[in-house]
Amino acid sequence: MWDDRLDQQLIQFRNQGFNYNEIALRMGVSRSAAIGRMQRLNGKVFPSQIAVERMRREAVRRRATGRLKTIERLKVKISASNDRNRAIKKAYEAGNPGSLIAKAVGVSKSRIYAIIAAQSANLRPNARLIGHLKKGVSQIERTAHSAV
Repeated sequence: MWDDRLDQQLIQFRNQGFNYNEIALRMGVSRSAAIGRMQRLNGKVFPSQIAVERMRREAVRRRATGRLKTIERLKVKISASNDRNRAIKKAYEAGNPGSLIAKAVGVSKSRIYAIIAAQSANLRPNARLIGHLKKGVSQIERTAHSAV
């Protein structure tokens, strides 16, 4: 809500000697909003702002620590696997983002997605074949039921 124009207007009213009730009426804001904004403009940092900043830094640190642990676990799992590409696909299917897997393996993110696509392509022909077989069976069953 506050912008440079309103900030200048608030400062101007205060310098002219208006109290916060008068400023609030003239600007169309609450008295508390005018007081709080003036304090922030004067450089006061409220405890709530400090707490929010502390929580944000802590969340960033936790995410970074979690990512490092996940990368280490992925390195171990992928290096222990005989088929690296299959292990990469499993890690992706488990919900790990491609960028995280790429860091663990030491290749680019686009290479990870290429490996995942290639692994998926290897399975698709079998899935199509099964689909065609199922269609064939259902057509045979329908023919058998209609013949009765």
